[in-house]
Amino acid sequence: MDGTSTPKGEKAKTRRGEATHSEVPWPALTILALAIFVRFAAMVCLSTYDFDPSDNYWEAGYETGRIAWHLAEGRGFSMETRMITSREVKPTAWLAPLYPSVVATVFRLTGSFTRTSIVIILLFQILMSGLCTVGVYYLCRELFSESAGVLAGVLLAMSPSSVSLSVRLIWGTTLFTTLLVFLLLILLRLARQGRPTLGVTAGILIGALLLLEPAIALFFPCIALWLVARRGRAGLRAVCLVTVTALLTIAPWSLRNYLMFDRVFFLKSNVGHELFIGNNPLADGFYHRVSGTVGRVLDAPTLARLETADEIEISRILGRAATDYIRRNPSIFVKLTIRRIYWFWCLGVANWERLPVGGSTQRLVGCVASFAQASLLVLAGVGLFLGWRYGAETGLPVCLLLSYPIPYYLTHVDTSRYRFPVIPILLIFASYGVSRTIRKLSKRCAT
Repeated sequence: MDGTSTPKGEKAKTRRGEATHSEVPWPALTILALAIFVRFAAMVCLSTYDFDPSDNYWEAGYETGRIAWHLAEGRGFSMETRMITSREVKPTAWLAPLYPSVVATVFRLTGSFTRTSIVIILLFQILMSGLCTVGVYYLCRELFSESAGVLAGVLLAMSPSSVSLSVRLIWGTTLFTTLLVFLLLILLRLARQGRPTLGVTAGILIGALLLLEPAIALFFPCIALWLVARRGRAGLRAVCLVTVTALLTIAPWSLRNYLMFDRVFFLKSNVGHELFIGNNPLADGFYHRVSGTVGRVLDAPTLARLETADEIEISRILGRAATDYIRRNPSIFVKLTIRRIYWFWCLGVANWERLPVGGSTQRLVGCVASFAQASLLVLAGVGLFLGWRYGAETGLPVCLLLSYPIPYYLTHVDTSRYRFPVIPILLIFASYGVSRTIRKLSKRCAT
């Protein structure tokens, strides 16, 4: 296939899209309204905006809230160093900057951690979550069919994990997932149409995703290979355009970090810190605060260095300790990794992520969530098999499912928040499997 050819079946899809372009997208608007209504009702009825101020609003998203608070007060992008006894506020690159900056904008206007500011932030997250359901509808329709798209959008609109993350936690997960879904949609259209504006848009979205969660970086080599495989030389030109745009998007933050810390690192400073959490003599695959671990596993000279080191040096020391532990205990590392892989895909919702409902209701919700997660994995597997068998464009979303979780396989898993960005993709495959099965059964019954 040369760079200008159109894959089989895509001309028909294009014609269908052109024929309906002027029509009002009622399915998308209905799904959006449903998603926003459900989330707003959950926020109001369960008073999820009443965050507990103890432990510095840990459940509201500790790092995001603290950095946003300092930004709003004019103290710059900074945070307290949480290491043994030190609590000094210093410049930080602990988190990528985009979402703390969004929260800081609200804090400047309405006050830090006031009820008004928290409600505004949650309303923003509700809107983003609603737009995510719309993106899932369009992405599933682009990949498979209209009926599968409607089903996927409705399921995400009603998803308890999606509702909880949008109204229960101040964190960038909802925005990240929304941008990721729209990135996939833009990339599919870029592969089909090759327009430079789509390449620039994809590059900006990639840059924004990196400024929300750099762990997604492992997905981008897959994007480059996929584009080249789809469009040949034209795909290579698209990759160059996307790459340059993405690099320009993240350049200001990278320059700030170099000037602030006089060192080069990839967007976040805590990679070694995260690796140590999952790989030390006390590690079990879950998250445990390093401040409660280092005193039990590191020697006195190393602890003394941690007390006086800056953020970058702390991460380097902990990263070296983690890699030394992995090298000395490869079999334990393999066991922990297998455990983390299982937990990533099968672990339920953490207590602090759940909606604040009564104890008996909480247990029921937990059982339903576990059953729904298992069912989703099975149905997504069926849909993926059917999509591959009948020639659907499954390559790009499959690459995401394979590459995105890798950092969590190597560090720690204790929350469905880490898994949530792949839930829309699983719902898309599951919806296709269900809709195609129903369609085939209907045809058999009709004959």
